Amino acid sequence: MKHFSPIAGAPRNIFIQILRAPGVLWRVVLSRVVMPVMPAGKKPGIATAIVVLAVLSVSRGESQGLDQTLAVSSECTEWILKAMAHVEAGLLTDADAELAAALTKVENDTAHSCTGLILHNMATIASISGRYAEGERLALRSIAALEKVDPPNPVALLRPLLVLTGTRLEQGNKSGARSAFNRLKEIRPEQPHERAMIHAMTGTLLHSVGDRQQAEVEFLAALDAWTEIGRGEMADAGSVLTSLGSLYIEERRFEDAQRSVDRASAIFSQTTDAAPIDRSKLLGVRGVLHARRREWPSAEKDFRDALSLADGQPAVGTEYILFLLTGFAEALHENHHQQEARGIKARAAALRRVSPLNTVVDVSDLVARRKPMKK
Repeated sequence: MKHFSPIAGAPRNIFIQILRAPGVLWRVVLSRVVMPVMPAGKKPGIATAIVVLAVLSVSRGESQGLDQTLAVSSECTEWILKAMAHVEAGLLTDADAELAAALTKVENDTAHSCTGLILHNMATIASISGRYAEGERLALRSIAALEKVDPPNPVALLRPLLVLTGTRLEQGNKSGARSAFNRLKEIRPEQPHERAMIHAMTGTLLHSVGDRQQAEVEFLAALDAWTEIGRGEMADAGSVLTSLGSLYIEERRFEDAQRSVDRASAIFSQTTDAAPIDRSKLLGVRGVLHARRREWPSAEKDFRDALSLADGQPAVGTEYILFLLTGFAEALHENHHQQEARGIKARAAALRRVSPLNTVVDVSDLVARRKPMKK
C-alpha cells in the first residue's frame, strides 16, 4: 500500500542535550497520519485518511546537545539553556524568539558550532509547530554551519539530518528525503536517545511504504529506548505511541490502537514538553479510531478539537489540515449535521485549489527492509 507521507513516528522536539542534562526535550520528527490511495470512483472518507495520521505522529527531531564533542562558548551555552527553559515550560514561541535573538550575537572561533546548534533547534521548533518548509530551510542552514566545524564531527549532523528527512517527507519531497536519509544512515549513533530517534524515523519510513510489521518493531524499539533513559512518559514517547495507534488502526487491531492512544493521551495530559500539534495529531488518530468503530459523535468531537488546535498554530502543513477536514466532514455527515459538513467540504475544496497536493508519496526506495539496531 502507498501512503501519504508526512512522517509518522519520527523525532519531534529535539532539544539540546547539555553536559550533565542528558534528558532534555527532544522528539523524532515524524508524527502524522497517512492517506492511502483510494480506488477509482470511491470517495475519500475516514478509512482513506488513516495512513496520513500514521506518518504524522512521529515526525520530530531532537534538539542538538551541547557536549564535549562540539565546543561552544559559555555565552552560546547560556543562550541555548534559556531557550530550553522556555521549551520545558511549553513556551515554543518564546524559545524561538530567544534563539533568533541569539543567532544575531554569534561571533567567535566557535561560531560555526553555535550557529549550527541554534539553527537546528529553531528547525526543530518549526517542525514541531507544523511549519515544515521553514523547518527544512533552517535544518539545511544548520547542516551547512556544522559542516564547517574543524575538526569534523559527523555525529553533530545526526539530529539536523533527522529534521531534514522528516520535513521533506512531510512536504512530499521524496528525492530530497532520500538524499537526507542516505546521509543519516552513514552516521553511527552513540547514545540511547540517538538510537531512539533513528528507530522512530525508520519506523515512520517503513510505515509509509506499507511494511507495518517492521514499522511496529522499530516503533517499539524506540519506546524501549526512551524508557531506558527515563523518557518513557514524555512527549517523544507519546508521539511514537500516536504513530503506533494509527498503524494498529490500519491493521484493524482496534484494542491495541485504543491502548496506544490512551497511553499517549495520558502522557500528553501530564507532560510539559508536548506542543499543541502533538495533541492535535493524537486527537486526529483517535478520531479515526472512533470512525472505524462507527462511534460518530466521539469522532466528530475529536476531529473538531484537533482542527481547532491545528488552526491555532501558524503555517501548519496543508496535508495535515486536509486530513482533519476530510475526517471532520465525514463525521458531520454521519451525524446528520449536513450544513456544517458542506461548509467543511467547501473549505477543503478551497484549500486544494490554492495548494494542489500530490498526497501519495512512494518512499519504497528510502529504506531497505532491516532488523532493528542493537542497543
